[in-house]
Amino acid sequence: MGIAGSYPRFVLDSKAALKNLRNLMRMNKARGFDCPGCAWGDDDKSTFNFCENGAKAVTWEATSRVVNTDFFAQHSVTKLYAQSDYFLEYQGRLTHPLRYNAETDHYEPIGWDYAFALIAQHIKAMDNPNQMELYTSGRASNEVS
Repeated sequence: MGIAGSYPRFVLDSKAALKNLRNLMRMNKARGFDCPGCAWGDDDKSTFNFCENGAKAVTWEATSRVVNTDFFAQHSVTKLYAQSDYFLEYQGRLTHPLRYNAETDHYEPIGWDYAFALIAQHIKAMDNPNQMELYTSGRASNEVS
């Protein structure tokens, strides 16, 4: 597949265009890596071998944008809920574990030790393992997860 369509915009907007172009040239290649969003087979015959969703997944994973604690101090969950998926994804990666505070309607940073202790507390409170469900990523295949 050629580099047409809208994904050049995602590569350029990622703030790491050269790195992402190199990654896209390695995606779905025998000596590269598989697409994080699907099971597209390896193809060493073409330079670019991915779909638009694959290009988005790779550029979004390699972004240098970060969502720090200031972002959540400025945006209530109600405000964030009204935003588009694109807006939310475009902000970047999380830098801290967070916990929702219903009184302030904001996500607030917590320490890693507390985050893991809180997770463990909820897992231990389950009656059986079948009560637990995990979600890793809407772009990740079962194999990747």
